[in-house]
Amino acid sequence: MQMIRDDTPVEKYKLGRLDVHVKRDDLMGDNERLPPWGKLLGIKKLLRDLSPDKPVVHLNVFGSWSGWALAKLHKAPVHVVHPKTKKISNTYLERVVAAGGNLHPIRHNVMKVLYSQARIFAEQNDYQMMPYAFDAKPYIDSMDSRITDTLNDLEHIDALVVSSGSGVTVSGLAKGFLRKNPKGVVYTICVSSEKAVNGVMSRRGIMPSPSLRVFKSPFAFDNVMPEVAVPFACNQFWDKKAWHWLAENHTSLTGKRVLFWNLGGEYTY
Repeated sequence: MQMIRDDTPVEKYKLGRLDVHVKRDDLMGDNERLPPWGKLLGIKKLLRDLSPDKPVVHLNVFGSWSGWALAKLHKAPVHVVHPKTKKISNTYLERVVAAGGNLHPIRHNVMKVLYSQARIFAEQNDYQMMPYAFDAKPYIDSMDSRITDTLNDLEHIDALVVSSGSGVTVSGLAKGFLRKNPKGVVYTICVSSEKAVNGVMSRRGIMPSPSLRVFKSPFAFDNVMPEVAVPFACNQFWDKKAWHWLAENHTSLTGKRVLFWNLGGEYTY
C-alpha cells in the first residue's frame, strides 16, 4: 500500500439548494504511518527542492502534524522545534520521535519569536530551515496542480470553500481554481486574521481580487466545536470551522455547485 494516497475521493453532500462536492484530502495519510492531511504531497514536493542528505529544522506548533510528516518523509534527520506547552501532547511528540524526528522544546512565545529561534538553531548548525507554513513555490504549485486535476474530473463548479491558517495552502488552491473558472468565487475561512491571509495571497499575486473572499471564523482556534456536526472526518481546528461557515451561509453563495476542500481529518493527539 502506498504511504501517500494521491487519489483521494470526492464525496457529494446537499446543503439546501447547494450540491457540495467534498474533496477528502484528509484521506491522503492513513493516520498510522502518516497523518490524515492533504498537505503531504505538497510537502514531499517541497522536500525535493532541498538537499536530501542535509538535516532539516522545522517549527511545529499546536494542532499541526508537520513535524511528524517531515520526520517520516525526509531522508536526513529532522529537528522539530516546538514550544513547551501542555497543548502539544506527549502522544503526538512520541509520533514524531517514532517517525525519526529529533525534538527541541523551547519556551513558549509568539509565533514570530518561535520561528526566529528555530531559524537561529538551523543557522548555527548549518541545517536547512523549512519555510514557515511551507511558503515556497513547489508546495504552492502542488496545491495548484492538485485542484486543477480535481476540477478536470468534475462538472462545472461555481465556488470553492476552504479553511486557512497562514494563507499559503489556499494561495495554491485559489490560483488553480480561478484559472480553471475565472468567474468562480473562492471563500476561505481563516483562524488567523484576514490581513495575514490577504498578505500571503498578495505576495503570491492572487490578491486583490473580487473573486477571493476571506472571512474570519468567530470560533477561537482551539475551540473544537463539539456542537457542530460534520458528515465526514474533519479537522476541528481548521476545516470544521469552514464547514460551519458554509452551513450557516450556503443560501448566500454564488451558484449551485460548491467544492469544499477538506484538508485534514480529526486531530486526536
